[in-house]
Amino acid sequence: MKGALYPKIFDNLLNGTVSLVDDTVKAALMKTEFSFNEAHEDWDDTHEIEDTDYTPGGETLAITAAQIDVTNRVITISTTSTVTEFTALGDITAFYCVLYITDGEATPEEKLLACFDFEGEESSEGAEFEINWGLDGGSAGELFTIETAAMPG
Repeated sequence: MKGALYPKIFDNLLNGTVSLVDDTVKAALMKTEFSFNEAHEDWDDTHEIEDTDYTPGGETLAITAAQIDVTNRVITISTTSTVTEFTALGDITAFYCVLYITDGEATPEEKLLACFDFEGEESSEGAEFEINWGLDGGSAGELFTIETAAMPG
């Protein structure tokens, strides 16, 4: 799974528009029509999947810590679990996962954080659709480290 940060997230984190720890980080699944564009800044659900077994807006990641290296344009996120489950027993098909931060206000600030390309179709039929972000099989700890770079094509 290839991933890349949306470069404008650094400005939004540093100026206090959103926070990785105080606000909510969501993981949303996207259709094949979606494409990563590093110029984008705001969350938009236009190409989010619409399967009946999927919750619009995605699932919340339980972030416990975040390290931001502005100089090298790297963010490391830790969480209570390295697995994000999108459905218990349903049918879901997705091609990308987008992480975004929402402040939960009535008119929310929703800023793009990162995009992950599944490099093809990922689906579940009558089974859990989940993403295992970590290398340790799903225990608590470092979720992932990602740097600013163009999404490889």
